[in-house]
Amino acid sequence: MPRIAKGGKYIFGWSRVGREGRIIIPEEAAQEYRLEGPGVLMPGSRSSKGFAVTTQSLARDSPMRRMVDAVLSTSVPEGTLIEIDGKPCCSITIRDREFTVPVVTLERYSIKPNDCLLSVRGSGIALGFIVEGPIVEKARSHPEIETYG
Repeated sequence: MPRIAKGGKYIFGWSRVGREGRIIIPEEAAQEYRLEGPGVLMPGSRSSKGFAVTTQSLARDSPMRRMVDAVLSTSVPEGTLIEIDGKPCCSITIRDREFTVPVVTLERYSIKPNDCLLSVRGSGIALGFIVEGPIVEKARSHPEIETYG
């Protein structure tokens, strides 16, 4: 799915949150970002909310590298929130275009089962899953945007 507004973010699709916190990554996004294996979930922007997903290889040459390395080096269970630089983050495992985040962790990002997250191209360092703002409102008026999950 291309941009829905001139100069807007590129949209990959909607990802519906499953009852147990399962989230499916749109195929095009999974390929573009090469999302597979250990990953990190971190907060999205203040205006769009939601979260972003990245991996060590994506963050390797970015300022996010320190945060990603810190999350992945902890011994806390996957999906357990830890604060890094005041930001709630957690480790996840991405397998076959999907990952699961405990519902209690999703609540910290104001997300609950059955919510639809709009997956958008971020900086190239992390895939965004956003829940509000003008992009989400505009996307709601485009029924051709595919929903995963």
